[in-house]
Amino acid sequence: MVSRGESVLAAQPYEALTGDDIAAILYTSGTTGRAKGVLLTHRSWNATLESLIAVDLLHEDDVTLLWLPLAHAFGKALSLMAVRAGYLTYIDGNLDRIASNLDEVKPTFMCSVPRILEKIHARVKTGAEASPVKRRLLDWAASVAMTTQELETTGERVPRKLGVQTKVADALVLKKIRGAFGGRLRFLSSGSGALDPAIAKWFGGAGITVLEGCGLTEAGSTTSLNRIGEVEYGTVGKPLPGTEVAFDTDGEILVRSASVMKEYHGNPEARPRRSPTTVGCAPVTSACSPIGATSASPIARRTCSRRRTASTSHRASSRRASWPCARTRHSSSSSVRAAGSSSDSSRSTRSR
Repeated sequence: MVSRGESVLAAQPYEALTGDDIAAILYTSGTTGRAKGVLLTHRSWNATLESLIAVDLLHEDDVTLLWLPLAHAFGKALSLMAVRAGYLTYIDGNLDRIASNLDEVKPTFMCSVPRILEKIHARVKTGAEASPVKRRLLDWAASVAMTTQELETTGERVPRKLGVQTKVADALVLKKIRGAFGGRLRFLSSGSGALDPAIAKWFGGAGITVLEGCGLTEAGSTTSLNRIGEVEYGTVGKPLPGTEVAFDTDGEILVRSASVMKEYHGNPEARPRRSPTTVGCAPVTSACSPIGATSASPIARRTCSRRRTASTSHRASSRRASWPCARTRHSSSSSVRAAGSSSDSSRSTRSR
């Protein structure tokens, strides 16, 4: 393998690579049709990484446990981000070892999918069911913690009695929940599906901030993300720096960013068409919750089973005029609300 790599490098030195050369071919899930090979360039990945660096979320002293598949855009972006940001990554794709790995690694952040967080939540609840006292104690602690969290989020004063109750709840229950994640967790990031806001609030009350985000393979993973201190449950946050999100008048989701793919591999009929002012277009898939955004507020999400057209958006028409991206049809159904955030970017993706 080493010898083969050396011969490849001799024939094509890495110094000769450009931003437009292909860095990876990642395949979509195929849940809404034939799986497509997404051609992501070095420029695409670099744009994704720099946008995440710009939100100042990850640092050299961070530690994470990566169990997401590296063939998926989410996991691939995290593995590359470790090189860019310089943090330490432990990799183990065996889900049966997550609990023991968390205790050993003690991560400062971890990225997950809703299913895992739902299972952890259910396991804690089930464990407390064995004893009526434990069940009541857990319910009380969660209620107290979420009430305190809501007051703090809105900037309201926490009553003295509630503050004392929160300290007691933390000592008896909440500290143990954080301990199950190693005790150092700054935040969890959830993507690739919609997380029940009640579960996100439950984790938040326990002192584990959940940053829900949204993305797609065709845009090099993440396109929007909640920020620490600005979390709004039930949303996937604001578009990342360098990314625009808006809607066409018929409800198509529009994402424009330098991170957008070059084209689909060996699939001419699905290859995005070009226009003089647009580098490329690609369909947004249903890999995340359908989205919509305003420049001032986080992107609202709805379940994939619903659809709302962009008639609810007062900016859709004006946005469409400035985005001459050819229509690309996709079979995913999307519910959307409002129009996009602006930035300087060069590519567009859209879906229906």
